[in-house]
Amino acid sequence: MPDNPFRLDGKPAIVVGAALGIGRAIALAFADAGAKVACLDIDQAAASETAARIKSASGTAIALRCDVTSETSIAGAVKAAIAAHGSPRALVNGAAMREPTGTIVELEPADWNRAIAINLTGAYLMSRAVIPHMANAVASYTSPRRWAGSALQAAASTALARAR
Repeated sequence: MPDNPFRLDGKPAIVVGAALGIGRAIALAFADAGAKVACLDIDQAAASETAARIKSASGTAIALRCDVTSETSIAGAVKAAIAAHGSPRALVNGAAMREPTGTIVELEPADWNRAIAINLTGAYLMSRAVIPHMANAVASYTSPRRWAGSALQAAASTALARAR
């Protein structure tokens, strides 16, 4: 019987935005498939809850605080993830700013800039830091969720999709 291509037994994965929602679900699914998961998020307490859930199901996980708008924070988190689990085979860029939402006319420039820094530039900076360490595989996720009237989400998701 051929190997199951959906198993990740012993393979290191970095999931950014692992504290809640889709990022947490992906971290749990990767762990269920056998991956050693580094749960990164700016909310370390919530990322620790995700890692604890993985460990309680006999998985391997580490929680690390990571601010995707800071290259220093990213470098430290990537270094710690690699030290704990080895070179990653998968990267999930799931960090995203949820609020504010609105049309171009409704959004303040400061809100736009902060969202782009997290949703778009954060994915770029994280990928730039992780890819040189990756062994044989790249998996990157950008949120498919489209909020009605959300110029920020539409711009960031489209920019990331075009960058591939």
